Amino acid sequence: MGGNFSLENHFSLIKRNEKNQIYDPVRRKWIIATPEEIVRQLFIQHLHIDLQYSLANMSVEKQIVYGGFKKRFDLVVNHSSGNPMIIIECKSYEIAITQSVLDQAANYNFILHAPYLAVTNGRTTLIAKIDHELKSFQFIDQLPVFSSNL
Repeated sequence: MGGNFSLENHFSLIKRNEKNQIYDPVRRKWIIATPEEIVRQLFIQHLHIDLQYSLANMSVEKQIVYGGFKKRFDLVVNHSSGNPMIIIECKSYEIAITQSVLDQAANYNFILHAPYLAVTNGRTTLIAKIDHELKSFQFIDQLPVFSSNL
């Protein structure tokens, strides 16, 4: 996610009922601030502030069915047309980005067919550009800045 992206500059963190909570601008509600949730909220802010993606085009923890099983993706950015553009799988900063994490995100993309896939634990972020016609992918350094042409 790059450089000096500071939690304090982008979040409201409060304590309610003895639990730290963080405000999710996509779901428009306070969420328990687990390590994974903090990583997700950092990435949402990165997408929105740095890359100009609209919060209105983001979906958090929506259910999909894959192989007969109900799964929940972490974060999806949809194009203004409604088609999925980026699938993001978030993990706690304590969890390594492994092949199984990549496979998890790729499995969601078999259904959603987004042209970009990202996995992050807040320390390591891997981003792939997917070519669904050629059934191939290429790792890239960063997601594109929002453009209506994407």
